[in-house]
Amino acid sequence: MVSAILISIFRLYVVNAGLKKPVKDAVRKISCAGLLPVHFVGKAGTALLMISIVSLIFADLGTNTFFHLLYIAALAAGIWGIAMYWLAGYIYTEQGIRLLRKELGEKYGA
Repeated sequence: MVSAILISIFRLYVVNAGLKKPVKDAVRKISCAGLLPVHFVGKAGTALLMISIVSLIFADLGTNTFFHLLYIAALAAGIWGIAMYWLAGYIYTEQGIRLLRKELGEKYGA
């Protein structure tokens, strides 16, 4: 439901934006065909961030060595989660660019 709403908002933006017609057509075709597939890196980043947030909350409950090590591990998991989100964003950008080039190349012979 939410993805359908986001796709329709994206289509309205593409139609009203000042993009050139070939790019508009390719983006409209991609948005009609569906979103890019979900990548494992993004899911792993989400899992690491969720684990790190809960672990950081539990790490504040005590002051002994266990809680200090839990804090360090949670901080490391959070940093890795953020890095994996950035990597997933890069992968999605590459996939989108590749798909746009393919669509524009097929339609306009570029």
